[in-house]
Amino acid sequence: MKNKVKEIIEKFENGNLIKEDAISQLEKITKRTVDLEFLENYWRSISLGEYIGILTSKKIEDWKLIDDDSAIKYILEIVNNTYSNDGRHDEVLKALSKRYKKMM
Repeated sequence: MKNKVKEIIEKFENGNLIKEDAISQLEKITKRTVDLEFLENYWRSISLGEYIGILTSKKIEDWKLIDDDSAIKYILEIVNNTYSNDGRHDEVLKALSKRYKKMM
């Protein structure tokens, strides 16, 4: 999947793919909402590899089901840096903050 996402982004950046088609293809492959402004400007803050990591990281489908034991597992994942990309890190933080937002 990462290679296909990279190919789509590179085609878009090289002017070989219009924005609507790029967004549509990326969303279809990644099952994520892709923000056009971020697609056009990600390079200002992160690398292509990091952006691909964000788009292709494993989603935490239902943050409402996170219990204390799984929260500890996710926190240890971050502390021990066991995730393979920044996208996973972002996904874990987003899910934990949704689950425990009243406590933070």
